Amino acid sequence: MKYPKRSQYKHAKSPYRVRNWAEYEAGLRRRGDLTVWLSDDALDAWRAPASGKPGGQRTYADIAIEAALTIRMVFHLPLRQTEGFLRCLAELLKIDLPVPDHTTLSRRLKKLHDIRFRRLATDQPIHLLIDSTGLRIHVGHLRKPPRRRAWRKLHLAVDADTGEILASDLTARRTHDSSRVPALLEQIADPVASVPADRSPGTPSAIPGVCPKLSWN
Repeated sequence: MKYPKRSQYKHAKSPYRVRNWAEYEAGLRRRGDLTVWLSDDALDAWRAPASGKPGGQRTYADIAIEAALTIRMVFHLPLRQTEGFLRCLAELLKIDLPVPDHTTLSRRLKKLHDIRFRRLATDQPIHLLIDSTGLRIHVGHLRKPPRRRAWRKLHLAVDADTGEILASDLTARRTHDSSRVPALLEQIADPVASVPADRSPGTPSAIPGVCPKLSWN
């Protein structure tokens, strides 16, 4: 009798047992919580100021279009549903807020520049966390897809205290994380206290002139 190899056995995954049901159910309920906060500064700048030029004037400032498109991106909504979401939000907040329609959003989307997210104000040096993730490139629905899919590498620099993404860089899949640290730091104007990151062979333990305390793990 010939016994099967060890690699041929089917190893069943041990089931996960929930022991604290109250905490588990509370976590499931928190997944459905929805909080949308509009600051007073955003509401005051919602309407576009007069340009002083003859002809029709814009009703909505860029911040109104950016807010609508951000909601669309987060909740994966079409433009018409985004318009309805904003109208419902204005009614719930009981504020007189004009809402751009879907045609306005479609037209202004093509004229918007890159949206720059604002950082939370801080007077302390930043502790950065740098890591990367792989992105697979999809080439559409092909009858015979290629055997090897193309990959890219997305490098991110995140504030360790707030979790904000402060810098990003997209490179080829074989690029080492440590080689993109200077390019990421160039995108950050605030002082940096430390940068824990992966260290590749041959990389120095600190980069002089970049930040006073630069450590590698």
